[in-house]
Amino acid sequence: MLLPFHITPARLDMLQAIAAAVPEPPTQNELARMLGVTRQTVSEMLDALEALELVTRTPGELRGRYCHFIKLPEDARALLARGFAV
Repeated sequence: MLLPFHITPARLDMLQAIAAAVPEPPTQNELARMLGVTRQTVSEMLDALEALELVTRTPGELRGRYCHFIKLPEDARALLARGFAV
């Protein structure tokens, strides 16, 4: 775990996947496919990351269906950049 930020290896994988998604932020379903986990697992991990203020969920629509786009706030991007510099 990367202390004091409570970032487990699984959470770090998710943060990196979100950061790497370009040009548009990924949806929860896309994250599940990218990480090879269930949608429920993604939802639970996002709940934890959202509580730590490391991600935001933005309601939207993709191909005519309701979804949530997952974004990293600037503070989370800076944290990821610092984490690799240590």
